[in-house]
Parts: sequence; C-alpha cells; structure tokens
Amino acid sequence: MKTQGRFLLATIAVTISMFHLTADPLTAQQTSDKSVYLVLPLADLNLQGETDATFLQIQDDLAFFPNSRFARGMMKQKGDIYLQLESRRDIRGRGLDDESNPTSEESPQLAIRLDEASEVKGTLLLPTEFNGPLQMFHFSVQADQFKSTQNEFLRVKHAHYNRLWQAELDGAAWFRWQANQLAKQLGKSSEPAERGRDRWRSDADWERTLSFANGGLALSENLQLDRLLDIAAGEDTTTFDVDDVVGITVQEFDWQALVKDLNPQLDTLASFVPADQHALFVPSFDALVVLIETGFEAAGPMFPLISSSSASANTRQRYQDQLGLPLGMIQKLFGPQLIQSIAVTGGDPYFRTGTDVAVLFESNNPTTLNTTLQNATRISSNRQPGVEEVSGKVGEISFTGFKTNDRKICSYIATIENMVIVTNSLHQLEQIAAVSTKAVPALADLDEFRFFRDRYKLGDELETALLVISDATIRRWCSPRWRIATSRRTRGAAILSDLHAGHMAQLTSGIKTPIAVEVGPSAFSLNRFTLLDHAAISPAMGTLAFQTPIGEMDIQQISGREKQAYENWREGYQSNWSNAFDPIAIRMSLQEGKLAADLTVLPLIDNSEYESMIDVSAGAQLDPQRNFRHDKALLWFGLALNKQSPTLKQFGNMGSTFAGSNFMDWLGDAVIIYVDEDPFWVDLQQLEINEDRQTAFNDFFEQNIHRLPVALQFNVASSFRLTAFLVGLRAFIEQSAPDMTSWETLHHLEQAYVKVSPAPSARREMLGEFDDKIALYYLATSDTLIFSLSESVIQNAIQKRAGSGSKEKLNTVDPSRTMLGKNAAFQIKRSLASGASAFFADDYQQRMQSQSWAALPILNEWKRMFPDRDPVEVDRLVWSRELTCPGGGKYQWNALAKTMESSVYGHPAEPKQGPDLSQLFGQWNSGDFGLTFENQGLRARIELDQ
Repeated sequence: MKTQGRFLLATIAVTISMFHLTADPLTAQQTSDKSVYLVLPLADLNLQGETDATFLQIQDDLAFFPNSRFARGMMKQKGDIYLQLESRRDIRGRGLDDESNPTSEESPQLAIRLDEASEVKGTLLLPTEFNGPLQMFHFSVQADQFKSTQNEFLRVKHAHYNRLWQAELDGAAWFRWQANQLAKQLGKSSEPAERGRDRWRSDADWERTLSFANGGLALSENLQLDRLLDIAAGEDTTTFDVDDVVGITVQEFDWQALVKDLNPQLDTLASFVPADQHALFVPSFDALVVLIETGFEAAGPMFPLISSSSASANTRQRYQDQLGLPLGMIQKLFGPQLIQSIAVTGGDPYFRTGTDVAVLFESNNPTTLNTTLQNATRISSNRQPGVEEVSGKVGEISFTGFKTNDRKICSYIATIENMVIVTNSLHQLEQIAAVSTKAVPALADLDEFRFFRDRYKLGDELETALLVISDATIRRWCSPRWRIATSRRTRGAAILSDLHAGHMAQLTSGIKTPIAVEVGPSAFSLNRFTLLDHAAISPAMGTLAFQTPIGEMDIQQISGREKQAYENWREGYQSNWSNAFDPIAIRMSLQEGKLAADLTVLPLIDNSEYESMIDVSAGAQLDPQRNFRHDKALLWFGLALNKQSPTLKQFGNMGSTFAGSNFMDWLGDAVIIYVDEDPFWVDLQQLEINEDRQTAFNDFFEQNIHRLPVALQFNVASSFRLTAFLVGLRAFIEQSAPDMTSWETLHHLEQAYVKVSPAPSARREMLGEFDDKIALYYLATSDTLIFSLSESVIQNAIQKRAGSGSKEKLNTVDPSRTMLGKNAAFQIKRSLASGASAFFADDYQQRMQSQSWAALPILNEWKRMFPDRDPVEVDRLVWSRELTCPGGGKYQWNALAKTMESSVYGHPAEPKQGPDLSQLFGQWNSGDFGLTFENQGLRARIELDQ
C-alpha cells in the first residue's frame, strides 16, 4: 500500500533525529588509503552514443526528466560509480550543499571511486527527452584524471541516493538510509527538505474518473486514513494522560427517521462483533471460498477498491498462513456442513502492515468445528519452525493456539455459544468475549446496521459479502489513542527499516543467535530491538512483516508534541464535517459471469469532489425509460438535472443574454454524453506510426476530427421553447459574426437535421489549422437535442428512433439491464478500450512501465551487493514483500545490459510494450456504474459483466 510508504516518509524527520544506527560493514563506505576519486561534470566527458550528447552543454538539471530516477552508470572495474543529475544550484536551494564550497559545479556530475588509479571505460544510461527511453552513452577517463577528493565523491553519492529516495521507488527505506549515512559523513543535516514528489506521479485522468464513478473517491475522502500526525522533531520531556485529550466531537448522524418501522433480519454473528469494529459478513462457507479464491482476482484493475499494488505484501495468503486456515483443507474436512455463516472483524484496516483480525464461524456443531479447526491449524502451523502450542483463558472463555516469536504463526481458537473464533490476537478475543456478556455494545445494536441490513437484505441470493464500517469505528479511528498509536507504529517502522538497512548482510544470511540492539533513548520503549533470522523484532512494535496491531498497544501517556500534533490534526479533520459522521457499507456480489458492488456512504464529507455534481443533480432522477444506452454506444454517461439548482439557473440566465431565451425554459431532466461504435476507432487502432506517435495522433485527429463519434445530448421539456432558443441562438451568431457560418438543413429517413459549418470565407482563414470538413451537426426533436461533429452519429440517432417505432424516444430499455444510479449513470464496453487504446496507449504504457520499473533500482542494488543471490528473493527475505510486475511478468537479470528487467516491460533503456489498455477490463466485457445522492450521502453501484 503506497499510503503506508507515504506514512513512513512523512515521519523520517522525527525518527532520524532521535536515533543513531550502526552501519553494516558491507554497506559502509568502502574507503582506504589507496582509494582514488574522480568527479567530473557530464558535459566534460566525451560521450559516444546513437544520440548526440551536445545537449549536456546546455542541460543543467537532468533530474527534470521523469525517467531520470532510472539513470545509472556502469563500468567493468571493481569500484563505485554514481550520478548526480540535479544542478548544484538546485541542490543548494534545497539545503543539500554548501554554497561556499568552491568545487561545486552547476551541471550534472559523474563520480567514480577505485582502489587504485587506472583507465576506466564505462557506460551511462541518461534521459534525453521528457518521457523517452534512457539513452546509452559510452565514456572513458584516464588514470591521471583521478584527482578529486573523497568529500567531492561523497557529495555526488549522496545526491544519487537522495534522488532515488525522493523518486517514490520500491526500496525507499534503503535509499533513505544510505542518503542519511552519507549526510552524517559529510556533516550535513540528515533530513533535507524534499522537492517535487509529484514529478514522479502520473495519476491518470481515466483512473481518477473510475474512482469517482465507483465511489472509491468517497471512501478516500471520508476515512482519510493517510493523514498522519505531523509531530515536531526535538526533545520533549512533557507527558499527558491520553484520556485527558479531547477527541472528535462531530455529532452522530440521526438515524431515527430512516430506521423507523424497520425490522430487518440481522446476522447472528453481528451480535458478537464489537460496535466499534469493521466487519465483513459472508453468508456461507462456499461464498467465502468464492470471495477469497476468485473474487479479488476476478475484479482486476477495473475495481480499485480491492486491487493490489505492484509491491504486494501477499496479504490474503499471509493471514491465511498466520491463522492456519487453509481453505482447501477445511473444505475437505466438511467445512460447509459445519459452518452456517462467517464474519471477519478487527480493530484497524492496516492489513498490509499488521492488524488484529478475528474470523467468526456460526456453527450448528461448534464442538466438532473447534476440533476440526484445531487439527487443520496444527497441520498448517507445523510447516513453520519454532511453533509453540499454547492454551489459556480470557475471562471465562478457554482457548488453544499456536504461535511463533515473529507472529508468522499466531492463531487462537475458542468457542462462545454456537460460534467458533479464530483470531491472531488475544485482544480481539477479549473484545468479542466482552460483547457476548453485553459488557460492550454489539454491531447488531446499532441503528445504522439495521438501516444497512434493510437495504441489503440478509438472505439475498446475490450477496457474497457485506462490509460495514460503523460510526463508532470511524470515531475510534479518529481518537487520540488510535491516531497517536498509528503514529508510533509508523515511527517504529522507520526504525525497523533502518535496522534492516544497517544490517542488510547479516539479515540476508540469517542470524542464528539473537542480537540485542538499542538505538538510543526513548520515552515510549521504541528503542529495544532484537535481530534474529531475517528480521529486526521490537517487543513494542513487532516486525516489518507484522507490526503490533494498534489495539494491542498500551497507550496511556503521550508526549506534549504528540498531544499538539493530534489537536492540530483534529481541528483540520473536523473542519470537513458540518453535520455528522458517515457510516459505510459495501455489498459485494460474485455470481457466474458478473461482479457487482453496492456502496453506501452516509453522509458525505464537506467540500467533497462530488459537490459540483450534487449541486446540479440532487433532487432529480434519471428516467430509465428515456435515458439508457443504445446498442451502438461504446460509452454512455447520463446526469440528471435539477433545474432549480442555483448553478443551472445562473447558466440559464447567461444563455438568455445571447440567445434571447433562457435555455432552462426548454431543458429537460438530463444531459447525456455518449460515444458510438464507428470505423473511426478501427482506423485509429490501425494507424501506422513511423516516427513520433503523438505527432501521428495529432495529424490523424486534425484530418478526421469531423468523424469523431461523440455526441452531447440534452433532453427537451418544451419543443416550442427549444425552437425559440435555437432561432435566437442562430440570429445572435449571424449578427455577431456575419458571413462566417453556413447553415444547411439535411434529411435522413425523412428526419431533418442541421449542419453548421464555416462559410467559404472563414474556411479560407482556417486553412491548415483544422480539417476542412469540420462542421457541427444537430438534431432537434420534440424530446431531444443532440450535437455532434460526426454526421454518422446524428444519422445513427435518427435510425435508432425510426427503428424503435417511435419518433418520441431515442433510447429504448434493454430489459436485461437496469439503471444503477438515479442521479448519474456511466456505462462502458470493452470494445471502446480496444478502439481507443491507440490514442491512450502511450500514457497507459508509460504508466505501467514506470510502475514495473520502480522495482529495478533496488533489485540492481541487491544484485550488486549479493551477485550470487536472486535479488527478488533477497528483497522478499529481508523486507517481507513480493515485488511483482503489474503486467504479470517476472523480474530477471539481463546480463548483456547489466540490469534487472521485467519480462513484460523490459527496462528503461530498452522498453517493451506490455498488454494494451483493454487489460484494465481484465476478463470483463462491459461495466455499468451508478451514483445516487441521498440523505446528504452517496450510493454508488457497479456491475461488471464477463
């Protein structure tokens, strides 16, 4: 999860100022009395390559290019070679260099260290254009050129690692540690100000649009789990009782009117789930198998809510292994016969880094199920060394369990009434036991749960799972205890990362005898660690593979800076809420050939990005009889319009100033944008590109803009007033720009439509700027006004009306589909991705290549340090993650290019074209999305058809 990476980077300033680490001998700077150094501006090198290198004479900041983060140097000799691509002027501006240093240069630098002076022949991979591949340049330097100082060399090396650290690459913790160690050697501040992280990001518009359409943006806005406390650095001896700090004071949502007279059937297990914990309810064991084994994979990239990142923590498998719950084995041991329903709950959502999780099984024979689960867990756990079998009691509840010191195995099994619990945390068992005795409220007692269970009926055959996040859960996630614990965990992760970096060689080999490490004073026991096997272990914070769950952290006393940071965070967060908090529910459905999700967020946060859409649409509804995608539409977007909206009224008044008629007088209940099937997309896909792709696309669109099969459609409430508006609009245009437009009435299937094109005099002035066939067509009927640059789109609309047997309806309802949203609906076919992929191919390929290549710098580092080991395995062993190529390929060594590469996307100097844009659909053929604005909140639905 990239959010966790941002958490880590945001707190480094605090961590490094508090602790001092011992460098591993292998990774410490290799210097000796015989070492010699060379530092030269790249512009002074005689670079030879297929590309002319004279650009270096005028380029003083190669780091400007996005692909500069992959730039590197190589040489045959044993030694070190580094690139500093920023200008010294830029580095000084960020506090990384000393302006008084007379050796500072204003251009990018090359630095080399050798054991003894000799001629060096090497290769540099450098960016030469903004988004192009790296270019290879050969260079040579003579032995007598090694006259630089060690400090000059270390400055370039520091700039090299600082560049990699800031570039949002996998392995940021290693690059950060290297940069900080070098800063100490140079006597600099260990934590320089960061510059321009957004330079490395490429948040594609289509990706954000998808998040908007499926409601994912609403989740991100409302939970704001990536907002970390900003804790000031420095010593702080003041302490406070955490219970004395005021938490969130936003009022609760008033559910009384919404749940009045509702009496839905509730999940049995909801009576055992704490009210302040998230919960996932699964109606049967078979549904659980479908959800885990097929659901997440089937969703693919089209469903960001459950997709995984490129640096996968292998989360689902990790928790199955930790709990000792192999689904296949349980299935063979008559799981479905013993299990009626399942619930998964826990204290926090940080599954990637470590959370307390409990799986609750409703059973008609809990004794037999308990024994079955113990046997399955025992068999699964015994595959790991050092497993200890434990037993005990929590209150009156007896448990048995299996665990290892590093919690790779951590499973406790207990029975309460007709329920069997499997959890990785005794804290969870305590919470559930307290609910069973009514000592703490249950989720089933909450009004919002009744509301959600009335909307999403228990027993509905379409339901595969229901996720509920209650008001009490979000309120606890915003409490001082929880946010400060999260901050400490993040600071602890920073220390663990530094320990892994500083003892990389030992951890890679495996430490057999525990090594105790203290990293400095700490007021909250963050300073004691043990190195064992392949990990650093903290009694308070756990390991990088599994950090101590927040619910298990004993947070009683906090520092003054923590208190101030939380109060600042609280004020910023609460400013987003003028009304009440927002419980959340998502129902997922995985049926044969279809995946669906239904999200409810009540209410939305203030200043939501949905606000402008709500402004013009809330209070209106799309009429499914009039507004539905016709069969030729590859993409269809409809938005209901509330003509009483202040925004629409303002636009209507503006229209009356030039048309003499307020368009609100004739405007109907919706506006629609759609894209038709058309040979245009085939021609675009088959476009021959000899040189520059962007130029080819620009030329194609200039020559074919008149064929662009996109339409803007307005529903019409009054054809008489529409006529008056169009007459006024034409009069205004002809008066304002006389003899500049030509108006022609055409017919198709006896239906009239209008072509508006540049007059001959205007066309002569446009020569060379636009396609000389460009024109605007519109079709005005009693119920519809359609605009398009493509005449075929207009004629298709006419033909559709004629084929429907009614001239009063442009769209007809497909009985096999329903309108998913009352305010907005978005429908797309896979074939659009195939047709439009040529246009978006560069952007998509560059984004996927960049994501794939983000692992290469750290893998190259491991290959350099451990040449006989598989770099991917080294990374997995020490850093507890799986570096996976987003294109489905594998990372491998390219001996000729001397770099790790992706089998699908190649490497930055030799890129490969991976799967095209249609990969976004995975195995899905079409997608429907819908938004409904209700009760100050949002309901978002999505359906993907196979």
